[in-house]
Amino acid sequence: MMAKQDEEEDGEEGKDALEKKEKTYEERLQEMEERKKERDARVDKLAENLIT
Repeated sequence: MMAKQDEEEDGEEGKDALEKKEKTYEERLQEMEERKKERDARVDKLAENLIT
């Protein structure tokens, strides 16, 4: 009886952990995209300085 209750609790914790993991994945993806934009801007500026 306790094992079934534990499984149900683990299932809920698993869902919460999965949602948190997905959220952190989305956050990490967004951070990587922001860093890429910043890096691209720096590269463009450096390239512009080399040309002139």
